[in-house]
Amino acid sequence: SFSFDVFQSLYDEALSEELSKNKGIGIAEELYRQLSRYV
Repeated sequence: SFSFDVFQSLYDEALSEELSKNKGIGIAEELYRQLSRYV
């Protein structure tokens, strides 16, 4: 669906930002857990 595509795009962007900051994926994983409830 369109909303899932938007969510996936935002998640991928957040994940790549976190990885590029060398903070690991902890924050991105938490964001995913929170947002995945709404998809």
